[in-house]
Amino acid sequence: MASVEQADVQGKPWAELVTNPSQPVVDAPLTTEWKAGRQEYLIILSLAIVVVMASLDSSIFLPVLPTIAESLHGDATSTFWVGTAYLLPCAAFQPFMSSLSDIYGRRSILLLALSFFTLGSIIGAVAQNIATLLAGRALQGIGGGGIIPLSMIVMTDIFPLRQRPKYASLIQLSVAFGTILGPVVGGIFAQYAEGHGGWRWVFYINFPFCAAAYPMLFFYLNLKRKGDDIPHVDWIGAALFIASVLSFLIGISWGGVQYSWSSFQTLLPLCLGIAGLVGTIVYERYGASSPFLRLSILRNPSSIAVYIGSVVQGILLFGALYYISVYLQAVQALSPTITGVGILPVSAMMMPSSVIVAILISKLGTYRWALWIGWAITVTATGLLILFYVNTSTGEWVGIMLVLGLGHGVLFNSLLFAAQAVSPPKDVAYAASLYTFMRTVGFAIGVVVGSTVFQNMMSKALQNYGLPTELAANAEGYISTLKTLPASAQKDLILKAYAQGLQGVFEVLTGIGGLGIIATVFIPHRSMDRPLESDHTLNSTPKAE
Repeated sequence: MASVEQADVQGKPWAELVTNPSQPVVDAPLTTEWKAGRQEYLIILSLAIVVVMASLDSSIFLPVLPTIAESLHGDATSTFWVGTAYLLPCAAFQPFMSSLSDIYGRRSILLLALSFFTLGSIIGAVAQNIATLLAGRALQGIGGGGIIPLSMIVMTDIFPLRQRPKYASLIQLSVAFGTILGPVVGGIFAQYAEGHGGWRWVFYINFPFCAAAYPMLFFYLNLKRKGDDIPHVDWIGAALFIASVLSFLIGISWGGVQYSWSSFQTLLPLCLGIAGLVGTIVYERYGASSPFLRLSILRNPSSIAVYIGSVVQGILLFGALYYISVYLQAVQALSPTITGVGILPVSAMMMPSSVIVAILISKLGTYRWALWIGWAITVTATGLLILFYVNTSTGEWVGIMLVLGLGHGVLFNSLLFAAQAVSPPKDVAYAASLYTFMRTVGFAIGVVVGSTVFQNMMSKALQNYGLPTELAANAEGYISTLKTLPASAQKDLILKAYAQGLQGVFEVLTGIGGLGIIATVFIPHRSMDRPLESDHTLNSTPKAE
């Protein structure tokens, strides 16, 4: 087990220095001797296993959606929901799962989340229709809603802030690895596993991860809650919040895809979601005896700026990955497998840059330099995606994706630790979970915003070329048909319409990226030299929580 010896900062405990988190704090070194032990490394390994699995599931379906639609006789709308059915509950359940872990313990809730994920994988693997498949995906999403935030929360329980980046970067690395590897693995299953389970392998692949993670988490994640003052479960607040977030995200998902933005079907869930979120805040502030939302953290302008950046990064990353896949399959005519391989340049830069930045943040004790560099590179690279066209060479699109991966790699850890540094110690675990929640919301919004823009821009291009605009409504489903068409002037025009629709998506994403740069202006420097403070302490021997 790790050992730590800590001294006060300039003769005062840290708690006295951060009573007002909006004010600058003293930037003085903390005399700390801290080393991770075998148990900490085994915990990191077990968390990395489940995080890779949950992240893989967020993107592995991209190349297999046409195969699923054909196999289960689904239309374009139901196929779209295969991906969304995971992301929506994954986002909505994160704050509540985090709150439950404060009451019942980190290990218990992580194992519960893993059980939801496993059950969802089983249901999805045996599904004979789209409805059953969506039910399995929703259960996986609930599981992911516990796995993703709790992996970050556990890092705040066992590692001091100054040393935390270099260890937590391994978890962030797992997120990036799973997200980027998903399309590759999905493409392989779609192309080569036919006759051997086919697309169902996107569910089968989860079982070895689950089998490895269960015993490791049970035996090594021995965090015990301090004190006897355990809060009650805020069931009413949680139900209000989850229902409101789901309603809002469903409205966002329907807008411009299934229904127009001005339609009753889109506006009703959007308005109900917004009203519900307002009602949740009022209830948490005045009605809940043990509120599960930490409203105090949302009164800190610095924290709000970080969370805006988190949402924006989620929109840019997932929106770019999703529509780069569409570009490679439709315009470049690559197979699902090669499309997955084609996205690897993003991973090739994202993963090492994320680790290097985390080590530098730990060494230097500051993070603002990484925020500025990360946003500058990310927004520039997103803007360069606008250059993707029918005649773009392989070298050009690979080079642009390398730059994109570099930018997101720098942002991954700088945003995470900015969120923790600007929060008082008692709120650090919640700050980490709120960061993952906001980023996941960004993932869900990124695909939906892109879909609306893509359909509208492609429809206009098709109209200008004198081609049927109905192609835009089922653009992704039409890709397999497009590849079978012989070379002709009409096919060239369709390819140009695809490219112009995608250029519109990347233009909008670039504009949204500007919000991340603006938000960074309001993120101040805070000292990272803090002693480790957590209500959950690590036991060196396996004991029940």
